[in-house]
Amino acid sequence: MHPINYVLRGKGKRLRPLLTIIASEACGGSKDDVISTALAVEVLHNFTLVHDDIMDQDYIRHGQETVHRKWDDGVAILSGDAMLSLALELLNQSPNALPIQIKIFIKGLL
Repeated sequence: MHPINYVLRGKGKRLRPLLTIIASEACGGSKDDVISTALAVEVLHNFTLVHDDIMDQDYIRHGQETVHRKWDDGVAILSGDAMLSLALELLNQSPNALPIQIKIFIKGLL
C-alpha cells in the first residue's frame, strides 16, 4: 500500500473535516459546498502527524505503525510533503475558496 493511502485510511476520528461540514451547514451551506475544503483540512492534519511522528520517534498512530516505522524516515518525510501539496490542491479545487481563505490556510502552515 502507498504510504499516503496508508495514513489516510487509518483509524483517525476525522473530527476536523466533520467540524468543517457542520460549520458550513450551520451557516446555511451544504456538505457539497465544503467537501474539498474538509478533505484539505484532514490531509493537512495528517501531514503534520506524519512529520510529528518522526520528530517524536512515535511508532504507533491510530493503532497502526507510523509511516517512518513501516517504511523509513525518508519515505515519511516525502509522503508528508506530498500530503501538504495535496491539501493545497484540494483547497484550490474548492468552488468556494477565496484567495483570502487560501492565504489564511497557507499562513497557518508557518
